[in-house]
Amino acid sequence: SVMSTMEQKQLSSVDFLAIDKWKSMFETLERHVLWLDSTQRASNIDSYRWRGRSLALAPGGGVPLTLASGLDDYPRSKVPHDEERHLDLHCWMIWAFEVLERLAVKLNRMS
Repeated sequence: SVMSTMEQKQLSSVDFLAIDKWKSMFETLERHVLWLDSTQRASNIDSYRWRGRSLALAPGGGVPLTLASGLDDYPRSKVPHDEERHLDLHCWMIWAFEVLERLAVKLNRMS
């Protein structure tokens, strides 16, 4: 992806910080993103779905909560099922992997 001028300035602004701190932050972020990738991936390898939705979590018989997303009031299907796909999570995962890639380049960590 092409970085905007603002993104380039933001990345270059990390130069004054200790590289060890950025490496530590990268490792933590990478661990978190990879955990989300492995736990929230749908049966189709190219999509994601928030896990943990059930009718038992539906307050007063309403729409089941999606606690994992942190967006409990975000519009979702009334009846959760294993074939659900969640665009919000898919977009977050794309963004997270792009951030990891940019930090890896900055830290010379491409593998």
